[in-house]
Amino acid sequence: MRARFRPSCIAAAAWAVAASAQARRIARRGDLLDARLLPPPPLPDSAGSGVAGVLARTKASCLVRSLVLQAWHASHDRERDVVVGVRHTTGAVEAHAWLEGERNDGEYVELVRRPAALRRQIAEPLP
Repeated sequence: MRARFRPSCIAAAAWAVAASAQARRIARRGDLLDARLLPPPPLPDSAGSGVAGVLARTKASCLVRSLVLQAWHASHDRERDVVVGVRHTTGAVEAHAWLEGERNDGEYVELVRRPAALRRQIAEPLP
């Protein structure tokens, strides 16, 4: 069976669809530090290809992508901060979000950081 059709990948993809919708609402509201994302189900790390597939196929924004991946990594004991930065190019200011450790090329100046520890604290399911 191809890897992307394994039940664990399908379950991870289903979670990523729901988490992406939540992350889009978070991005619209602007409550990056107080937002809660549905925690991923207990799945093997290899199921992350389902998450990556959803993020790629839905053309998730950099912020949505980073929030969803932060939650996925945290569920596998990898703490990665979400970083939001800006750069100035030819009369325009561009914003970008990424996970700490991802290539940034130093082009963006960091403005806001959503700590992984904070993500873990607020990842509990809502009452």
